[in-house]
Amino acid sequence: MFLKDCPERFGLLEITGDCAQCYEAVPDAKEAARALGIGFEEVVAGGDGEIVRENAIEKLPALLLMFDGKEIARCYGYQPEEILELWIDAMAERRLKEIG
Repeated sequence: MFLKDCPERFGLLEITGDCAQCYEAVPDAKEAARALGIGFEEVVAGGDGEIVRENAIEKLPALLLMFDGKEIARCYGYQPEEILELWIDAMAERRLKEIG
């Protein structure tokens, strides 16, 4: 697991809405972040859609993997916890190899 050396540099931001898929996604995303030791934040997209426009979100829920406060990867829709953990670790590995 590539996150073990610097989990504090990574975080998972979930942008959700008012739909069944969003409600289903939050617990798994939160648990995946906890299991990997990274930060987690949920932001509910308001009626004006500002957060959606600012981040060019195509679909909700949206998961943004952050590294040092900047987005490095994203995925859309519900993902089971186990799949999210694998995805997060793979994206962390890719990022850490990029920076050497």
